[in-house]
Amino acid sequence: KSSNEPVIFSTVHDSLIRTAYNIFLAKPLLGHGPKMFRVICKDEKYQQGITPCDTHPHNFYIQLLAETGIIGFLFLVSALAYVLFAAKRKIKSIIFKQKRPLSDYQVCLLAGILISLWPITTNGNFFHNWLMIVYSLPVGFYLQSIYSKNN
Repeated sequence: KSSNEPVIFSTVHDSLIRTAYNIFLAKPLLGHGPKMFRVICKDEKYQQGITPCDTHPHNFYIQLLAETGIIGFLFLVSALAYVLFAAKRKIKSIIFKQKRPLSDYQVCLLAGILISLWPITTNGNFFHNWLMIVYSLPVGFYLQSIYSKNN
């Protein structure tokens, strides 16, 4: 790699992300399976950079592309799209002084979800139990607030 190429986050993260991308290219539709990055990255044909192998590539989107392919990736992108759409709807209602579609509580929950789903950051392992519990709590509270609002 030349010194003029951009580095994603850090040289270590760059290696992991580029390796994960190479893994994704091998099986783009369904991927290699959850938690398989740690196994597949040991194959030299995928490795790129100084530290190409770890338990996960430290970015949810790249991890899902490599491990679950486009099918699994669409799940996460759909969740991000929903949160961004809800935020746009809320901002529009404020600007045009319309009826507010979301309560302040729901906006705070969506902000927490957006922080968790933000694509341009490093993350832990998507399939790690305690991390998913923490990330899923705002989703559960948000869905409960919508359900209780409609009933």
